Amino acid sequence: KKTNQSAPHSSAFIAVPERLRGGAIDFPWPAGLNPGMTLRPTRPPLRILVACLGWASILTAGDLPTATPESVGVSTARLETMHQFVAEAVESYPLTGAITLIARRGKVIDWQTYGYQDKLKGVPMEKDAIFALASMTKTIVSAGAMLLRLSDPVSKYLPEFRDPQVFVRLDASGPVTRPAMSSMQIRHLLTHTAGWAAGPGDGSDLARLYSSNGYRDASSLEEMAERLGQLPLQDDPGTAYVYGPAIDVLGALIQRVSGQPLEAFLKQHLFEPL
Repeated sequence: KKTNQSAPHSSAFIAVPERLRGGAIDFPWPAGLNPGMTLRPTRPPLRILVACLGWASILTAGDLPTATPESVGVSTARLETMHQFVAEAVESYPLTGAITLIARRGKVIDWQTYGYQDKLKGVPMEKDAIFALASMTKTIVSAGAMLLRLSDPVSKYLPEFRDPQVFVRLDASGPVTRPAMSSMQIRHLLTHTAGWAAGPGDGSDLARLYSSNGYRDASSLEEMAERLGQLPLQDDPGTAYVYGPAIDVLGALIQRVSGQPLEAFLKQHLFEPL
C-alpha cells in the first residue's frame, strides 16, 4: 500500500472543463461550477450528486474488464484532450499529481496517472496510490442519506432549523432578518442549496457573523448543527447553490435519526453490504 504525502493540492479527482463536455462523455455539471460560488441552478441539482456517486463507484471497481474507447462509443481523440488538460494542470502546479479513470458500460476504457505522489521526493504517481478523500467523503454521507425521505423538512429531525431566517443586514442592534420563503428540506442539504453562506472569508457582514459563531470549531456534528441553527441564511432554501456546511448537517441528521454515530451507521448500512 502506498500513501500520498505530497502537497495538499494533489488530487485523484478533477473538475471537468467546458471544452470536454458533449464530446467523449456528457458531464451534467453546470459550467463554471466552483466551490464557494453562488449558482442559480438551471438543471435538477440532484444530477450533480448522481454524477459524483457514479464516479465513486467506478473508482472502487478495480476488477472491471477493459475495452477500447471506440468499442463502447467513446472518442480516443477526446480522451487525449482530457489527458492534455490534466497534464497541463500538473505541469503548471494547480495539482502535483492526479489519477483519471473512465469506465463505460461496465468496462474500463482509460486509466492514467499524472505527476507525483510526492513531488519533493520525486515519487511518481501510481494507480494504486492512496489519497485523503477530503470533501469526497460528502458523497459517502450523501449515499447513506438516501435511506431517508428527501422531501422531509430538516427540522423534523433537527429542530434547531425550524423557522429559518434569511439575513437582510447588520445594524447596531444585531442582524436584521426576514422569515425564509420555504422550509429547509433534506434534498437541500444534498444539493448545497440549504441557504447557508460559504462561511468566513469575504469580509462581508454576514461572513463576520458566521466567523464569530465559530461553527467550524465545534467538537461534534451535533454541536456544529446547533451553532449553525443560530445563524441566519444567506438565501432562501432551494434557490441558490453555495458549497458550504450542508453535508456536515446531513451527518448530524443521520446520527439523530439512526441513534448511531455516523461512522457506525455508514459501516453497517454502506461499507459492510458493499
